[in-house]
Amino acid sequence: MKSWCVFLTDVKVHIIHVGNMANKGTQALLKTDISLIKDIVKGKVSFSVSTTDVDGVKRLNLSLNAVLPPMVDIPYERADFFARRFGYTRDSFTYLAFAIASLFFMFVQMILSVISAVFVKVGLKGFYRREVLRRVKDCNVIVSYSDENFKETASLLPLNIYWIVTWWSMLLSRTWDILTAKFLGKPVVMFPNSIGPFRTCIGRFLSKLALNNCDYVLVREPISYEIVKSLRIRPPKILTSDTTLLFKPACDSSNDDYSNPVVGISPGVYSHMMIIPILWWEYLLAFIVIVFLIKRFISIFWRMLRHWIELSKSMDYLWFFCHIMLVAFGMTI
Repeated sequence: MKSWCVFLTDVKVHIIHVGNMANKGTQALLKTDISLIKDIVKGKVSFSVSTTDVDGVKRLNLSLNAVLPPMVDIPYERADFFARRFGYTRDSFTYLAFAIASLFFMFVQMILSVISAVFVKVGLKGFYRREVLRRVKDCNVIVSYSDENFKETASLLPLNIYWIVTWWSMLLSRTWDILTAKFLGKPVVMFPNSIGPFRTCIGRFLSKLALNNCDYVLVREPISYEIVKSLRIRPPKILTSDTTLLFKPACDSSNDDYSNPVVGISPGVYSHMMIIPILWWEYLLAFIVIVFLIKRFISIFWRMLRHWIELSKSMDYLWFFCHIMLVAFGMTI
């Protein structure tokens, strides 16, 4: 990794897919990613971050120009935020109501982000997640943070309808970040991740869509590398190691003796999970829910567009809007 050096000045890096900072491992990953980028780029480099845990990243006191939310919130993360704020548990009806409402709101955010990204691309100011879009447009490269950002399960337990939709919404949010970056013409590099396993065709589709829009895909262990190869993606695939192997802790961070090399072992179960199917009826229920949500998404978008056109009172305004859309997608009138 350290042999990849480029001599540039004033490089702007926007890091996406940064998750919860509640444990030492995720903190070490973010710190090491930033340290590695500084080693690779031999010049002035500035960072901004999109994360689902804005307060957690800020508490790390890293040298970041901005700490921002993702383009589209992950529903269960949003429900967790309200649960902590108002003091209710995950097994309560109120939590479930917030999770369902957040899922619907996710599709509204997608509509707003598309329109706002179009405005930003043609040189206008966005109205939704304006600062996020500005950072993405102004940066030199997008880096997908090292972690397990594209997978569909974390245990051998059977999936249920709630967890199927939860994993799909997480993958959709992370895929949307990459698609937005590519729409604005930015290169995307995925830092060493564990990819998979996937237990539904929709999970594989969303992950393949995201990875195909990266310029480089780095994976940190052989099982993930085999899963990525099975997806048949176009970008270069590189098998490397976990970035935290290069982590440099603060001298006073622990009283333990680390004068000799220390290896932490976490037994994995991913090789067995690659062949575990979900129950057909759970997949069917989840598919029905997603079809219903897509239908609602299209209905809401159509009503918004018709309302916008009716308010314009002028074909000139409609022509201006169509011109903006065409210019944003690289077309001319």
